[in-house]
Amino acid sequence: MLRRFLIGVMLLGLCAPTASSQSQSMFVYQNNFWLNLHHFLRGEIFRRGAKLPLGIDPASLNESDQKAWAFAIEVYTGIAKQDLLFDADSRRISNTLAMTGDATRLSDGLFDARTTAALNAAAPIFRAKLWIARQRDNDAWNAAAKALTDRHQDAMAAALAKIYGITWPREPYLVDAVGETGPNSGFTHDAPAGFAAHIHASVASIRNTGNAPLELMFHEASHVPSVNGRIFRMIQEEGARQKVEVPRGLDHFMIMFTTGEVTRRELERTGSPGYMSYVYRYSQLPPAVLSAFERHWVPYLTARSLSSKHCETSSATPGRATHASPLQHQVFELVGIPDNVDRLDDIAVKLESIGLNQSARSAHHQARKSVDRIEAQCHVIGPALADDTG
Repeated sequence: MLRRFLIGVMLLGLCAPTASSQSQSMFVYQNNFWLNLHHFLRGEIFRRGAKLPLGIDPASLNESDQKAWAFAIEVYTGIAKQDLLFDADSRRISNTLAMTGDATRLSDGLFDARTTAALNAAAPIFRAKLWIARQRDNDAWNAAAKALTDRHQDAMAAALAKIYGITWPREPYLVDAVGETGPNSGFTHDAPAGFAAHIHASVASIRNTGNAPLELMFHEASHVPSVNGRIFRMIQEEGARQKVEVPRGLDHFMIMFTTGEVTRRELERTGSPGYMSYVYRYSQLPPAVLSAFERHWVPYLTARSLSSKHCETSSATPGRATHASPLQHQVFELVGIPDNVDRLDDIAVKLESIGLNQSARSAHHQARKSVDRIEAQCHVIGPALADDTG
């Protein structure tokens, strides 16, 4: 049976206050050797299991280095089983490594003795074999991404804040450029102290080229609780008001579609027309959901970008939406969305439990397989079971 859900539900955000423009850079980009090594070792474990060409062929190493590399691979066989998002130890490793700076060797006590020894054993080999080229590519990607976000940050942040009725975090986002990030082009989790969230961006992903990093950064930035949580609550509250079941993952669909559309409009406004967002380039939304957003959400985005004169914000609390008027809650048209379309696993629930509701797509949905196959062959990622931008 089809479940009907009104996309006009999202009009709860119509009368939210508009956030002030950003006074500092939202994104701090860095290129960290140790975090790149960490992701590379995880990638090597995947490539071994998938019988793909390895990034470093052990046969190319001398006897001493072969032993050191074999030890690192042995240790990382266990570490690679940890989920990058859901496993607390994995997030702790990433955040700790991200703060190591230019250390040539990891000190004892950062992790358990075997993990530290494995990274220190692999470091000279990775540095000699791959790091010069990877460092260069990461620096170039960071420079291009920073130029994009610096130019468009204020407009993008203001537009999305106006649409959702949110206030962006005061702290900047830590962005680590890495050669590979597992099944996604990027992912986000909690951050070291002083940052709103920790974004990992795959530099080698063909999905993160051209102007796409602008969409990627604001998509990932939207996964912090103050933004994603606001969207999730807005949808759930309206679903309860209408007594309808909200399709799971609709908050993530909204982030995907909205960020892409706002990016397209901002690039067109500033002289770069023709941008195609992730949802269209890689068929990331089920057809019924995409059609619903096109018919009912796009007009709202257009109206929101033109005027907010109907908003009643005099007594609004920053970051919260005021109640929309009865007129704004009129039923424009019901949109049918199958209740079993791209139903998400318990992944969404797990993400909510760690404070970053970054939903993943179900394993049966295999959009953009050809892209994933190309990237896997380039030693970047394996076939994606999670369908983020991002």
